[in-house]
Amino acid sequence: MSGNITPIRSVSAGKKFLRIKTWVLRMWEVYPVNQLMSSYALNVILIDAEGQKIEAIARKQNISKFKAELQEGKVYRISYFLVVTNNGNYMGSEHECKIIFNEKTKVILEEDTAIPKNVFNFKNTAEILSTGGDSDYLIDIIGLVTSVSREKKYTKADHVTRMIELEITDDKGKINCALFGNYVDIVKQYVATDGSHMPVVVVQFAKIKTFKGSVVIQNVMNASLILWNPPIAEAVSFRNGLALHGIEADMPLAMLIDDDDDDEDVHVITLEEEFLTLYPRKGIKDLNETEENGVFIVLAQIGGLLDGEKWWYSACGCHRAVTTEDGMIYCGGCRRTVLSVTPRFRLKLEVDDGGDSAIFVMFDTDSQQLLGKTCKELVVTSKGKYSHEYPHEIRSIVGTELLFKVEKSPDHGTKFDESFKIKKICADRAVIEAFKDESKIQTPHKMIKRGGSHVFNGSTVESVGDDSTNMSEIGTNALSLDQISPGDVSAVCSSVQSIGSDGSTSTPAKRMKLRSVKIEKE
Repeated sequence: MSGNITPIRSVSAGKKFLRIKTWVLRMWEVYPVNQLMSSYALNVILIDAEGQKIEAIARKQNISKFKAELQEGKVYRISYFLVVTNNGNYMGSEHECKIIFNEKTKVILEEDTAIPKNVFNFKNTAEILSTGGDSDYLIDIIGLVTSVSREKKYTKADHVTRMIELEITDDKGKINCALFGNYVDIVKQYVATDGSHMPVVVVQFAKIKTFKGSVVIQNVMNASLILWNPPIAEAVSFRNGLALHGIEADMPLAMLIDDDDDDEDVHVITLEEEFLTLYPRKGIKDLNETEENGVFIVLAQIGGLLDGEKWWYSACGCHRAVTTEDGMIYCGGCRRTVLSVTPRFRLKLEVDDGGDSAIFVMFDTDSQQLLGKTCKELVVTSKGKYSHEYPHEIRSIVGTELLFKVEKSPDHGTKFDESFKIKKICADRAVIEAFKDESKIQTPHKMIKRGGSHVFNGSTVESVGDDSTNMSEIGTNALSLDQISPGDVSAVCSSVQSIGSDGSTSTPAKRMKLRSVKIEKE
């Protein structure tokens, strides 16, 4: 059917019967967090002859149709689609609207190739850092890779998550870029074949995150593109301009390599290591009074359950609590309405170690472990009773002695209440008895925070986590694996050794081989 072509800039939710002529810039499938289920959406970035972008989405039932009909790098005439407001996290286009493909959407292949194929929306490091880590949009960055970390691995439930980190430099500054999954292989392959000198890299469709107060960028699984020394005008211009800013690009690439780099074994921390050797132990009195921030091991008994507190909450698929607004269920974390929710545990425990008491908050994973039932099962069996009333299964844990791995954050007692978040529990009697045996005390007594790393009695311990999701710490030569979801690619690691903006470096936990690079600036 013939008809006028609407420019992407003119696409709006109020218009009907639109037809666009567009080039498919990028396509990727979106999977659930655990990556164990089939994809539930196909995201497509479209760009027209004016260089305007818009994001299109095909829902689960239409994925196969549009995977067959669309191909990256081809031009299409597309009609009969829905237009809705563009919202949510990590949007692929800054257009005010996005397109929803459905079973009636018509796609016609065009022979025209005039639509530009190399269109980027580059942000420099200063612009990225100025967001403070709060950005709803995916971005493109071009820069010089000045160092590459070693590959890191961490494991949970027999699933290994791999990570590598780049330090990207431009004329405005530096920023770390964390890459996960198969993106690790992309970096390693480049380093192995062409990595003798610092390359210009383009990272397209990256997301901006915050880690430990620092802004970083990170890949989006299946969406981000990495281009090494791409033959595009922007890359040539960038490299030619480096000398003007005192950056010497023709230098060896700094790489951090383990002495046992060929050893692919992944060390999985045991309960004994995690609760007896890696973290400082604290009594509750010391925990309440200490000015130290970090993760501590506490032996205590559950003395009671906090009165008047709800023991479960309704959660979005991202595990955040939802609210009801105008009859719609809304997730503030995802910034969208949701169709279904899941009940998840949030138990406020009164704990006592004989010397003092405190409130510890236990969430879904540990609660399920201790109770042997899911939150949904208890909600159903409670037959709709008010959520402040504790079922007998929960009341039965009163009197239980446990080892608690708890976190004391810098905003403890200010931003939130005086409670402590439980990161993991240990009910293993052998480990608990070993913890009580003072002749076998192995945990460090003090933790000093310095330069973004945790230092236990002089041994550097890197930290891993994301303020918006879960946090875990790496012990010397080992990784703490609690609360890192296998498919959660939002966890960001600091480099084994990275050069800070002030020129300082953090000491690696293992002896490393380092080819140093000096970057002179005016």
